[in-house]
Amino acid sequence: VTPAPAGDLTLEEIRDITAGRIVVVGGLPGVFFSPQYTKEHFEGFVRQALSAFPRGRGFVLGVADQVPPDGEFERMCLVRDILENR
Repeated sequence: VTPAPAGDLTLEEIRDITAGRIVVVGGLPGVFFSPQYTKEHFEGFVRQALSAFPRGRGFVLGVADQVPPDGEFERMCLVRDILENR
């Protein structure tokens, strides 16, 4: 699932529509891995996704589209670090 701004629905709308009945895979628009968005914006969005879908809510965090050619590997590592430290 690709949430807004790349998709049509916010993370919270996706959560409410699926209501734990469907496993949601994705959540991180691939475009956020690009330097076009700040690292702070990216990190905030990752944290928002984890907040919208707490553990046990049927959510598999991942890239919702493709990471663009200018995607930064360090951002993939940042996702790992956030998950390890929560």
